[in-house]
Amino acid sequence: MARFLAVFLFFSLAYAAARLPADEVEALRVIGRTLGKANWNFTSDPCGGVNGDWVTTSMELGFTNNLTCNCNFQNGKVCHVTKMYVHSFFLN
Repeated sequence: MARFLAVFLFFSLAYAAARLPADEVEALRVIGRTLGKANWNFTSDPCGGVNGDWVTTSMELGFTNNLTCNCNFQNGKVCHVTKMYVHSFFLN
């Protein structure tokens, strides 16, 4: 059982390590700064969510962000942003 768990964790972590190239992460940082999106979390891979998506919604702060990635590059080791949706519930 312990061996199965170790193998499962190894493959889970290996799959979760794919990823958005550094230049695309930097582009997202620039876009976030330009839009005033100080709440974007770059401590984790933006393409590392469920189905390779980064979704953040806060009704309290009045926003939703959705970043969609395609992680079918280099056998699932590299992702690229394919769609980006940023919406504010409060318009000034």
